[in-house]
Amino acid sequence: MIFEPSRARAVDKLNNFVENNLTDYSKLRNFDFGPSNRSNISCLSPYITHGTINELEVIDKCLKKFSFSKNEKFVKKCYGVFIGKVG
Repeated sequence: MIFEPSRARAVDKLNNFVENNLTDYSKLRNFDFGPSNRSNISCLSPYITHGTINELEVIDKCLKKFSFSKNEKFVKKCYGVFIGKVG
């Protein structure tokens, strides 16, 4: 994965993941399809880690697209990261 440290790229990655891959996250997140196929995960970690986007923004975007029950695993993952930072 190439990390392009810009807000525009972070939002683009978030939008792409939510639109195309979020629905499959819960069933495919634990598989490694190799370095050229990361569609089963968000690849947002570097953007979140460096503060380009934050967990609450990611959660908000996900919940605006799908109900909590449709993306529970991903929302809980993001929330867990957030709680770890403030807890």
